[in-house]
Amino acid sequence: MVANGIPYFHNNPGIGRVRVRAKKFMCAGDLPPFDHPHIFIDMGDDDEIVCPYCGTLFAFDPNLGAMCEPPECEFRPESVPEPLPSPSDISSVTAAPHPESASPLNPQADGAMPAPPQPELASRPTPKVAAATPMKIEITSDGVAASFETEDELRRAMAELEAANIDSVRTYTPKAVEGAPEKSWVPTAMLAAGLIGVCGMFAMEALANTIAYPWDIGGRPKLSWPSFVPIAFEVSVLCAMLGGFFAYLFAARIPKLYDPVDEFELMRDAMRNRWVVAIRTGDARMRERAREVLDRLQLKRDAELTA
Repeated sequence: MVANGIPYFHNNPGIGRVRVRAKKFMCAGDLPPFDHPHIFIDMGDDDEIVCPYCGTLFAFDPNLGAMCEPPECEFRPESVPEPLPSPSDISSVTAAPHPESASPLNPQADGAMPAPPQPELASRPTPKVAAATPMKIEITSDGVAASFETEDELRRAMAELEAANIDSVRTYTPKAVEGAPEKSWVPTAMLAAGLIGVCGMFAMEALANTIAYPWDIGGRPKLSWPSFVPIAFEVSVLCAMLGGFFAYLFAARIPKLYDPVDEFELMRDAMRNRWVVAIRTGDARMRERAREVLDRLQLKRDAELTA
């Protein structure tokens, strides 16, 4: 299956190596309900990559006729098993009489007792199965969330929310979305930490060589700055990596064990095959405005489908 231009694969047969014809794809691990979070995998310049969840080795082969080898590893809607019916969906049906209990042509034959008249079962209309809704909306006191089937629908929703001046918008998607409203400040933190490291180490070396320990080494000037550069550079790299590490933990709100956005039911599919946008705000008016924007998108989608 190709969803939004990205192939989908699984390893339900349990083989160790799956050959694929694409370097960018989604891995589900197994068929539902035993699948792991559907993750986006990019081989880059390599020809092989291992899924971090299921450990399947994917090998790139551009000469394949099918999307993958073996072909049954391609994730298709018809390959997903049907869910078992719930007890509420199972209706009680009156058992039919045994075929040998009486003959409909001669119920008195062979001394058989006449079969009691069977009451006609009330004709019940066939329940209509509602089609899967491509867009789901939830609203709580912590904000509004909506999930979409494709990345294009998510982009359209983000554009509409931005045009309505609605902030505090966050996305939860199977892969990174280019042009998402939230901008990461982790690179800025790494740059600031690196500049602090290089300036601080250079100042420490200058202080040690000119004031603290002003040694005369072969007539070399006390402020011999070219010799300060390698150590200052190494310290700047170390500070930048440490700054990026702690900035990432802070940006990801780690080790925060609970987030109100987890209360949304649709967040369960955020790491599978749904594209989720959440407006996290305690302002009731902003929540209502966001809900109106999402409702308009729903009406537009319904109009496009029925057109």
